[in-house]
Amino acid sequence: MSQSGGEKNTEMAAQADSDWSAQNSQGSPDKGLRKTIAVFCILLLICLLIGYIVFAPKETPLDKAVSMIKANRAASAVPLLEDLYKQNPAEVAVYPWLAQGYLATDRVAEGRTALDTAFRVQCRDESLASVVDNYSVYYQNRGHFEEAERLYQSALASVEADRLAASRARMYFKWAEADRASANLDGAITHLNAARKYAGYLEEPMKSQVPHLLADCYRQLAALAESRQDIPKAIELLEMSIKVADEPMTRITLAGLYNSQKDSAKAIENYQVVAHLDGNNLEVRHRLVELYLEKKDIEKAQLALTELVDKERSFENYELLASLNLKLQNYAGAVRALEEACALRPR
Repeated sequence: MSQSGGEKNTEMAAQADSDWSAQNSQGSPDKGLRKTIAVFCILLLICLLIGYIVFAPKETPLDKAVSMIKANRAASAVPLLEDLYKQNPAEVAVYPWLAQGYLATDRVAEGRTALDTAFRVQCRDESLASVVDNYSVYYQNRGHFEEAERLYQSALASVEADRLAASRARMYFKWAEADRASANLDGAITHLNAARKYAGYLEEPMKSQVPHLLADCYRQLAALAESRQDIPKAIELLEMSIKVADEPMTRITLAGLYNSQKDSAKAIENYQVVAHLDGNNLEVRHRLVELYLEKKDIEKAQLALTELVDKERSFENYELLASLNLKLQNYAGAVRALEEACALRPR
């Protein structure tokens, strides 16, 4: 029995060795595959690295000069750009950056020559619009607005108008501000109207300021015309102001001028607009009542006064309202108005 047990143990050991060998033999292909994949990946990475080194675009002298200018190292970039220009004058992309380099190093005359050359050779480089803007700002800061405007006109041959529109609008706005500061109202109107053409390119708050400033300029010119007793011209200017920005103060002034010219219909029309926009403007409502009474339009005067007493309860207003109601044979209304007047009568 002991011999039989030994044989059994021997068989079990042999079976275990056999199973282990089978498992080991099955795992060998997986290990080999993983090793192959790893080698392939390494080789692929090496190939990609070599390809990048061989085929990647190398930095050109122009790229180097542009990087210097963007890094505020224009003084170092200018000699490099000058060499590029001398070596290859046909390389039109050099001109805008050469102009920018000259501007950054206070060599403006030379820079403007380079910029004009870019226009003449019809350079279409993406950088040209920003260089034009920079030169324009340079001129504006020194009050040379005419030169800035001529620059934009020249640039239109090489730069799309839309790319210059926003900066051009800002230039006209700044020009108008300078005109206003020197009391040149005609110039301010001209340049604010020019800015309005590009209003869609402006940002707030400048965009909203343009029509209000323009309307104010027209009002100031109207005041000057009125001081010269040129009322028709003053009215014309105020009408232009309203077309730009319809503001209550303009309407009130215009109504007063129309009334002085015995044109009560136009005066009433303007007062009515103000009353509609500003229901609490009691002065305008009083003027409407007075104008209707002058025209002997009792019905409209009574209606205007009824609207007024809703906002201004006074003895005088109700006393007048009672009188108007009596003229219109509105006896019930007259009684109510008299009752209110009695309650408000000064003691």
